[in-house]
Amino acid sequence: MKNTIFQLHDTDSALAEDPHKIEFYCGQTNEIEPYRPIMELGIVITGKEALQIDFSADEETLTELIDYLENLKTYIYKFNRDSKPKAVAS
Repeated sequence: MKNTIFQLHDTDSALAEDPHKIEFYCGQTNEIEPYRPIMELGIVITGKEALQIDFSADEETLTELIDYLENLKTYIYKFNRDSKPKAVAS
């Protein structure tokens, strides 16, 4: 997993005027007192003019995010399954 990056782009065109992307990756960090190398989720958002915003999530936060995404996936699936076409007013 250390060399696997998952990317999302805000546009289909790499040549867009102002492309942005978000990357998820496994990154190494450490604890101190005593020193211990650990892994965590790294998140990088990049944009125009070398803008870069970094986030990270430890195991507990990652578990909460996964729970949220699983609940969201179930909600979206049920909503979309039950969604019916509506007549468009002319």
